Amino acid sequence: MLKKSKILVATLLVVLVSFSSFAVALAYDGGDDNDTANIMPMNDTGILPLTKNFRMPQGTLVPGVEFIFDTELVSVDGITDSSKFTNPPNLGSFTIDYTTETGTQVPSAGIRTETKSIANIFAGVTFPHAGEFIFDIWERSPTNPTIDNDPNQILVYSNYVYRIQVLVRNDSSPSGSSIAHIYMIKGIKDENGDVVFDKSVKATTLEFTNDFVRTNGPKDPEEPDPENESTLFISKTVTGESGRKDVFFNFNISVTVPNLVPSDLIPEFYRAFIVDNDEVVLNIDENVGSGKQGTFNNMPYLEIAANGSTEFNLRHGQKLVFVDTPVGTNYTVTETEVDGYTTNIKVMTNSSSIEILGMPTTGSQFVGEPDNSAAFTNDRPFTAPMGLAINDLPFVVLIFLAIGAFVTFVVAKVRKQRKHV
Repeated sequence: MLKKSKILVATLLVVLVSFSSFAVALAYDGGDDNDTANIMPMNDTGILPLTKNFRMPQGTLVPGVEFIFDTELVSVDGITDSSKFTNPPNLGSFTIDYTTETGTQVPSAGIRTETKSIANIFAGVTFPHAGEFIFDIWERSPTNPTIDNDPNQILVYSNYVYRIQVLVRNDSSPSGSSIAHIYMIKGIKDENGDVVFDKSVKATTLEFTNDFVRTNGPKDPEEPDPENESTLFISKTVTGESGRKDVFFNFNISVTVPNLVPSDLIPEFYRAFIVDNDEVVLNIDENVGSGKQGTFNNMPYLEIAANGSTEFNLRHGQKLVFVDTPVGTNYTVTETEVDGYTTNIKVMTNSSSIEILGMPTTGSQFVGEPDNSAAFTNDRPFTAPMGLAINDLPFVVLIFLAIGAFVTFVVAKVRKQRKHV
């Protein structure tokens, strides 16, 4: 009896070990690139959503774009020769569209994110049998020629490739099989199209992110027209009967480029032209201040630091005009205060305006879609003199003292002369 019990226990152990080995075999194929099991979080719902995050700087209107995701069945039960697959499941391609809109924008940290998703990439997919199926999925690029060929728009496609291991089991469903577990790892596609998978990168979600930046620059970047094409301008107006329209007023502008702009596309400085009465000023020596100037297409410009601050000068009727600042660029303009002048500012962003009264600075603002501007008005009214100013009183007292002393001296001398007569 004891001997039979030992045999029964041994048999059970063999069965358990064999079952365990079979289960591991489904999730482990020897350690090559298909090895996704035991290192990634497990999904046992049989549902895998695809999420698209479309990011752009604040103030940007969503463009009409199309994102396409392609898939490939890499292997079935360790077999990579597709000709040997029997009735292989086909995921096909997926498309997510965005259309142009002008709705309310709710940016976070200066970035607007529009998220869309596909509920389940395995919806409607039939697996022919139990086993291991490994897929790759990636974003096709480019897919938006209107934007991709526009020098004033930047669309960055995702270079992620996800490798998905699907373990299928037999069951009583109409197809006879269903998804038991899903594992994923994430790789990065290089410039040559090669993919390197990093098993330490835990892919808990199937997620792709795209960045978009619009500059709204000139139609021809090599032929800018500051008089009619502007992404941002700073203007100067002097009012009041005592306002000086012939003198220059000092300004400081601080600029920060949106962090979604690729680092290799961030310029050292932006070109800003001086426009006076709708004409580009050809001598800007008095406008430059302590900064630098250059020449582009026979037009002088000020170098405005792309990430930093720059001083400049404007007089009545002049504008500092930018033609290539990206949407979402942050800026602050501050005017050096001058005694006797009151400063008011009208800031225009995305065609909406705010008034800043009695202050010499715009505070933090950003460049939206056209039109964008900061219009400074300095008012100095005429004030007629009202008697003696208090500052002049000491001098007046001295004058009267001097006159009094002189009169006293004359009177004393006259009296002295009379005594001797």
